[in-house]
Amino acid sequence: MTDLEGIGFLVRGEPVLHRDLVAHALLSGGAVSVGEAEPSEATSTVAILIRPIADDWEIAQDAGARVVVVVDCEELGTVVGAVARGAQAVIHHDTSPTDLRQVVGAVVEGNMILDPTAASALTEVVRSGGRDAPAIRPDLTHREREILSSIASGESVKQTSRALGIAAKTVENIQGRLFRKLGVRNRAQAVARAETLGLLSHMPL
Repeated sequence: MTDLEGIGFLVRGEPVLHRDLVAHALLSGGAVSVGEAEPSEATSTVAILIRPIADDWEIAQDAGARVVVVVDCEELGTVVGAVARGAQAVIHHDTSPTDLRQVVGAVVEGNMILDPTAASALTEVVRSGGRDAPAIRPDLTHREREILSSIASGESVKQTSRALGIAAKTVENIQGRLFRKLGVRNRAQAVARAETLGLLSHMPL
């Protein structure tokens, strides 16, 4: 059994049952703590993100954690997105507890682990010169979606600040993070990029 002593875990995502099973597997392997918040007494932190959303990624990044993503590895866009965001491992959601502990051990040692299905899909993308890579739609937090909707509506930073009841500086900070996720430099580019990715069709303007 892989020794997880001294390692603290962030376990985020859905479904709850799967999350609980992962937590149990890690604790039985000797993990210091497993929860949805950053562990305080751990010598190192690993985030297990199960079908993660944007908020899960941000929490893991803020904690400076190594990231293991648990997804359906046949979904190429999900796999590519996870690797692009810096995941150290991408594994299938039916990975056994024993294999999960081994993956975590390898990640802590600095290795990158890919499920065979994920590795095969990424290999095909590389061999195609990127032509077969799916367009990656960034995961936006609820607040980022609100800011994007406001920008698309033509509202100024001050108007957005008043409408959302938050400081103008906070709006600017979230807007900057939104721009980085979209790979743009200004509000006009943000709207154009969002339209290309189909992000605006799923939110009220």
